[in-house]
Amino acid sequence: MDACISDRDESSSKDSIPAGMGVGGCAQEVIAPRPNKAAVPTAKQWVARRCRSIRLIEFIQVVCGGESSECFHVVRDCAHHSLGKSRWQAAMQNLGCQINERTEQRLYRRALVTETMKMGWIDLAEDLRHSHAVSGRTTELLCSTHTRFRFFLRNKMILAQSILRAGCFAACFTGAVAAQTPKAVVNPEPTETGISYGDHRKQQLMYWKPTSRSDQPTPCVFYIHGGGWRGGSQTDANLMGMLPQLLDSGITVISVQYRYIQDALAGHVTPPVKAPMTDCAAALQFVRYHKKRFGIDPDRMIAVGGSAGACTSLWLALHDDMKDPSSDNPIARQSTRLMGAAVIRPQTTLDPKQMREWTPNSWYGGHAFGQFAEKGDKKPVQFARFLEARERLLPWIKAYSPIEHVSSDDPPIYMFYSDEPKIGQKQGDPTHTSNFGVKLQEKLRESGVECELHYKGADVEHSTVLSYLLEHLAVNPD
Repeated sequence: MDACISDRDESSSKDSIPAGMGVGGCAQEVIAPRPNKAAVPTAKQWVARRCRSIRLIEFIQVVCGGESSECFHVVRDCAHHSLGKSRWQAAMQNLGCQINERTEQRLYRRALVTETMKMGWIDLAEDLRHSHAVSGRTTELLCSTHTRFRFFLRNKMILAQSILRAGCFAACFTGAVAAQTPKAVVNPEPTETGISYGDHRKQQLMYWKPTSRSDQPTPCVFYIHGGGWRGGSQTDANLMGMLPQLLDSGITVISVQYRYIQDALAGHVTPPVKAPMTDCAAALQFVRYHKKRFGIDPDRMIAVGGSAGACTSLWLALHDDMKDPSSDNPIARQSTRLMGAAVIRPQTTLDPKQMREWTPNSWYGGHAFGQFAEKGDKKPVQFARFLEARERLLPWIKAYSPIEHVSSDDPPIYMFYSDEPKIGQKQGDPTHTSNFGVKLQEKLRESGVECELHYKGADVEHSTVLSYLLEHLAVNPD
C-alpha cells in the first residue's frame, strides 16, 4: 500500500520553491509505512537531495511511491476533477488509508494547494482577493526572497470546497479574466510543446493554433508567465482562463518558458533578472524567424503576462529594438518590437527609491539584482539593504525597469489592476499595486503613447485583458 503525505501543508514551485515545507517551515514525514521504504526517500531526504527546488506535485509522486501510485492520483484528481467532499472521503476509504479525520481534511486541502502550485498560481492569494467567483474569504500569501513560498490559508476547508465546486480554476483564480470565463471549459491541448529556442533546458516554447485553421498568417499572443522570475507555469491561470476564446477568435497563442533567478545565479549571469528578460527577447526573435512554422503575422504580436511576466512584457514592448543587424545568426537579426502589451498587475519599475516614494511599504525587487535576504531578515530590513545598494546597482536597475525605456515610438499599452491607486500611501499588496500603473501611464502620456489603465472605479473602454486582446487581434470576433 502506498503511503499518503503527512499532516502539514507543503508547497513548492519548480526550481524555486522548497518541497515538503510545512507551515512551520519544516520538512514533513509521510504518515504511513511503505513497502521498500529504503528505495523511496522520506520528505526530509527528498528536500535535501533536490535542494528545495522542485514542484510539490513531484514531491507527492515520490512520497506516494511514484506517478503510478493510487494515492498520488487521488490527490491530483481531487483538484483536476473537482471531487466533492463525499467523493473524496469515499476515495480515501477505498484506498484503505488509515488516517484520522484531521489528517484527511488536510489532505483534501492540500489537493487544492498541489494543483495550485503545479499550474503556477504563485499569486493565489492575490487572485482570490480579486475574484468574485469564490467565497470571498481572506487568504494571505507570504514569501521570502530565498526562493521560498509559504501558504497561510485562512479558513482553508471553506476555500477549498468552494473553489473545487466552482469547477474551473481559470475562471476562479484570475480577477483580470474572470468576467470573460463564467463557466467551466475544457482547455485545449497545445499544438506543440517543448520547442527549444536556446541551449538551456528551460528555454522552451509551447503554442496553440486557432480553432478555425486558415492558410493566412494569424495574429499572436506572446505569453510570459509570472512567478517572481523564480517559478510559475506556461499554462498558468491567467493564460488558461483566456485561451479558449483567443483560439476561437483566430489568434495563435505562444507561451514562453525561461530561465529563473536561480538559474541565472548558477550560470553566473549578472544581474540575475537579465536571464529571464533576455530569454523572452530571444524567444520572440525565434518565433519571428520561424513565423511560417507558427503560422503567425509577425507584425501583429501582443505581449501578455501577469506580475513578473507582466513586467517582462512591458520591458519588451517599451525597449528599443534589440535586433543585431550585423549578426551572423539570422535569428538575432529579427526585431523585438511588438504591436503592444496587455498585462496584469505589472511592476513598472525595479528602482527601490521610486517604489518607496510611490508606495511606502514596498519590499519587492532586490532578488532581481542579487540582493537576497539573510537568515532572519524581515521585509523592511531586506528592502533597506536593497536601498543601500541602489547607487551601485543603478545602471542595472535602469536597464531592466520598463518605465526607463518609454519613448514616443512605443506601442499602445493596456494594464489591469484591481485596487485603486493611492500614491504615497501604504498598499495592501505593494508588489502589485496600481500605483505602478499610474506612474507608467503618466510617463507614456507625456510621450504621446496610448495607455489604458484599469483599476477599481476607473473609466476604461476595456474591463479585462481578454476584451482588449479580442478587439485588437480577433480574426473571428463574436
